[in-house]
Amino acid sequence: RVSGTAVIRVTKLDEQGVNISNVSGKVELLAPADLNANIDVNGNHGKVIIELPHKVQQGTLNALRFPVQVGSSGAPISISNIIGTVILRQL
Repeated sequence: RVSGTAVIRVTKLDEQGVNISNVSGKVELLAPADLNANIDVNGNHGKVIIELPHKVQQGTLNALRFPVQVGSSGAPISISNIIGTVILRQL
């Protein structure tokens, strides 16, 4: 459990992907521009901002699911139980 800002730098994902959960505050996920992933933001309260060359999307989430495909799809990135803003940016 993290309270505050969590900055996570992803340089390479295997097929298992990554799971981020239980953060009270901002989550900033930094990924390469050529990222191919299926992102599932679930059970969060706050904004979701995707700022990558292959996908630019923003929305507000209130205990809903916010799925996003980046690039040609690929490894799963699961982000859940976050109270605050979730941002996906280019490295």
